[in-house]
Amino acid sequence: MARSPLAFEHTTVITAAPDSVLAAFFDPIALSNWWDTVRSVTTPRPLGIYAIEWRVTPFSDQLLGTLGGVFYGTVMEFHPGREFFLADAYWLPPQSNPFGPMALEVSCRVSGPATHLRVRQSGSDEGARWERYYDVISAGWKASLSDLKGYLERERSDDLDSRASRPRAVSVQTPAVSPSRPFSDKPEVLPRTQVSEPIPAPVIRPSTSLPQPTPPVIQEHTSPTSTPTAGSTGSPGGQTPVKPKPTSQTSISSAKHLARRRRRRKGRS
Repeated sequence: MARSPLAFEHTTVITAAPDSVLAAFFDPIALSNWWDTVRSVTTPRPLGIYAIEWRVTPFSDQLLGTLGGVFYGTVMEFHPGREFFLADAYWLPPQSNPFGPMALEVSCRVSGPATHLRVRQSGSDEGARWERYYDVISAGWKASLSDLKGYLERERSDDLDSRASRPRAVSVQTPAVSPSRPFSDKPEVLPRTQVSEPIPAPVIRPSTSLPQPTPPVIQEHTSPTSTPTAGSTGSPGGQTPVKPKPTSQTSISSAKHLARRRRRRKGRS
């Protein structure tokens, strides 16, 4: 009776988006946090390279030797936010012969506000060495996936806290009527604008270099005096010139002279 091949399968629920969960298998920083890798070259595309390295452990297993080493394979399928499939995978222990070929399947699906993650590693040969290998990686996978859950949920919590503490900019909506619709009942709303401090109006100072206004020149007007010519009566064209009106002193003298003449006439009579 043929024995079923050895395999490891584990599921967990992580409060994070499927894209974030799947990306944690390819991001070097995430891999160093939850899978304790020291180096990684991962290409999320078909025929991409998937290679990671762990530190060599200070202890040694009786059948496997020291742990750590390198795990590598070829990405055969990759669907963002859903799954990826790794084929021709091998583990190269630091002190013993390689294990492989193997396959690694990782899939994600939405489960309410969280993501249901499934990891399955398969492929084996007969012998106590392979059985010991799956015993070791089963415990290692469970511990690593627990660290992955904690890492992603902490990242999500920190992101929500940073968004909540981020100051919000005050914005206003300025209604305005579009020129193309001057009689529209619904005014057009302009884009949001940032409220800023008012700009002070510029102060206009008088300049001392301005030219001073020139005072108007008042000209005196004099009556022209006509000079009589020979053969004339004193005015051009032979006309008698009009005598100017007597001034106030002349009028007073004439009035006194007439008053004397009247008194003389009365005395004679």
